[in-house]
Amino acid sequence: TNTDWKQNQYGTWYKAESATFTNGNQPIITRVDSPFTTAQFGYNFQPGGYVNYDEVCLQDGHVWVGYNWNGYRYYLPIRT
Repeated sequence: TNTDWKQNQYGTWYKAESATFTNGNQPIITRVDSPFTTAQFGYNFQPGGYVNYDEVCLQDGHVWVGYNWNGYRYYLPIRT
C-alpha cells in the first residue's frame, strides 16, 4: 500500500521490501550509502548477477534497491 512509503530529510521516498533482483544484459553502477547518481561509486553490478535486497527507494529519477554486502550499504538503480 502507499502508506508503507516514508520520506527522509534528503527527499528520498523509501520502504522496506524483501525480494531478489536479477540483472539483465548490461552492467549497472552501484552507489555506496545513498541512492543518488552523484554518490560514491561502489562497483559494476554484472549482467546476470542477482542480489537479495531489503529496501526500495525513489530518488534522483530512479527506482533503487538497497542491500548490504561485505560490510557496506549499496544502492542499485534498477529503473527510471
